[in-house]
Amino acid sequence: MKRFYAIIALLIVGCQSEDFSLKDVITTTTSFKGSKIFSYTGAVMTLPTGVAAVAENNYGNPDWALDYLTRMGRSFSFALPGSIYEVSPDYGMFAQAWNIYSYAVPVVRQFFGISPEAAEQSVLIKPLMPSSWDFAELKNVRIGSNEISLFYKKSKDGYSIEVASKEPNWNIAVQPQNGYELLETQQADTEKMLFTYQKSSTSNE
Repeated sequence: MKRFYAIIALLIVGCQSEDFSLKDVITTTTSFKGSKIFSYTGAVMTLPTGVAAVAENNYGNPDWALDYLTRMGRSFSFALPGSIYEVSPDYGMFAQAWNIYSYAVPVVRQFFGISPEAAEQSVLIKPLMPSSWDFAELKNVRIGSNEISLFYKKSKDGYSIEVASKEPNWNIAVQPQNGYELLETQQADTEKMLFTYQKSSTSNE
């Protein structure tokens, strides 16, 4: 069994052997090259990295948020298909449920800007897209009994976002990104609306 547990976990729950001391676990090395045990200096945990991405978005910096997510994703499927390590490099659990927060909140709630009120059958959408994304789509987001899909496309002078709702009686409001204003709205059918935005004439960007 010694091959299959994380050393730091034994220390946390107090199950370490008598000859196992804290200094054996927490080292002061600044490199993981050749390391066989966990080190708090240089290790990066996925949950606080996700929190940092959320914080960057909260302050209007989606490019920095995406940078955090890109770095975190480098351990994707490293040990288990479809999973990301708890700690990067490969220490701790090789699959961690809280990682979904680190991606779902920055992407769904912030990049695509989906703020649902399922009980009221309403959704507010205010995207905050990274500048490197020319297009993006998010399909079949379940909100109560409804599902919505968003399709984003950047243009030379602005961007457009199409919103599709499986239940047409829902109230879906779309607000522009900062520095943009609504150019036109098109009703594709009972389930789809297309919103086109251009840079605001009062914007300093």
